[in-house]
Amino acid sequence: MLVGLLIEAHFGLPSPYHIPLLLLLTIPCGVDGLTQLIGVRESTNYIRVFTGLPAGIGIVLFVRISRSVLI
Repeated sequence: MLVGLLIEAHFGLPSPYHIPLLLLLTIPCGVDGLTQLIGVRESTNYIRVFTGLPAGIGIVLFVRISRSVLI
């Protein structure tokens, strides 16, 4: 999530048209968590980093865009 805030500080807030892309960034993390929950496989720290990083970026920017649109 910190990386998402740093991206926003450097590049500025993305437009609301980027919301679908930001939500797509959370899919790998969701798939990882779901497959681990139902017992298909065991996740590793390596997988968690590479699925959690895009999810954290997407969530932070989505929340920031949502707040700016509603205000």
